[in-house]
Amino acid sequence: WIGALDVLVVAGDDPGDPVLVSAAATALHRGARVVVVAPFEGPLRDVVAGRAVALAPRVWVPDEFSLVRYLAAGLAILNVVQPGMQVNLDALADELDAEAFRNSAGHELFTNPAKTLADRMSGRDVVLAGDNPATLALARHAAGIMLRVAHRVVAAVGLADTVAALRAGFGGAPGADRLFHDEQIDGPLPDRARVFVLTTDAERQVVLARVSGLDDVDVINAEDVPDGPPEQAPAPTPGDGRPERQLAMLAVRLEMTAAYLKLVRG
Repeated sequence: WIGALDVLVVAGDDPGDPVLVSAAATALHRGARVVVVAPFEGPLRDVVAGRAVALAPRVWVPDEFSLVRYLAAGLAILNVVQPGMQVNLDALADELDAEAFRNSAGHELFTNPAKTLADRMSGRDVVLAGDNPATLALARHAAGIMLRVAHRVVAAVGLADTVAALRAGFGGAPGADRLFHDEQIDGPLPDRARVFVLTTDAERQVVLARVSGLDDVDVINAEDVPDGPPEQAPAPTPGDGRPERQLAMLAVRLEMTAAYLKLVRG
């Protein structure tokens, strides 16, 4: 259904992907404007031949860490095509640099959000949950990162399914059973799953209410930054961020968490 009034964004990591090449060729044939968010080379470059806007990556990074680049490209496009949509990409880049610095190896566990998450996930089955389409997409991205980088199998599901499973007994022995458990008589306790619910600052209180009373559930968002030493990157001010900023910061934090889990695994 694409036509001359439309904008098609071709995003991917492989400029030789037949799906991307075919999509770009079809859109140009029908008069649509095409934006290429992919390496500008090979068959894809030959097909568009100067008739598209190229937003090729300026710095190479492994494919699994390219989500933020796609997000930035999408926001830049929305700045142009959607009236009233204004995102300061320079400020967002500074925020993400600060987030990466905050989670760098030189900062200790209790001042480092990514290390803290890695510590909570170590030795546990992990479920990542999202409370809306954006955070669910982030949970799925994080699950992919955990598999590709840390070689950990992590579930990514909606919050409603997670809450239903937890109330039905998912996750291992309940608190009362653990309190009176005797390993010499009952044997070792099974490993318990831990749930991490990803949310934005605006939705946090609603999410906390939905998981109230459930064990082994952490609600995390971009503002969950421990107090650190003076030389550490400043913590974000609660409530000062747009949703896309908070989601991007969480993406960086979870990607670095996966890197730490890989180091722990060896």
